[in-house]
Amino acid sequence: MTVVEPLFRSAFDEFAAVSREVDGGYGIELTEYANRSYINLRCEAGNPEVVERCREALGIGLPEVNQVARNEEISVCWLGPDEWLVI
Repeated sequence: MTVVEPLFRSAFDEFAAVSREVDGGYGIELTEYANRSYINLRCEAGNPEVVERCREALGIGLPEVNQVARNEEISVCWLGPDEWLVI
């Protein structure tokens, strides 16, 4: 039987399921959601019609500054005044 190595490896392979304590008592946890697609969405945030169409298409509203909006299927992260990351 031939063993085939994966073509792509995650940058987190060596840190899987690791949570570390940092100075100040704050915990950091990294979680990878492998094999997920993402879209970099850019649109006119000041145009209510455009924002509404995005909400209808995504099934979730665009988050405000430095926020994340989530539902059962996707997360939308604010990146800038006219830019979001849809995961």
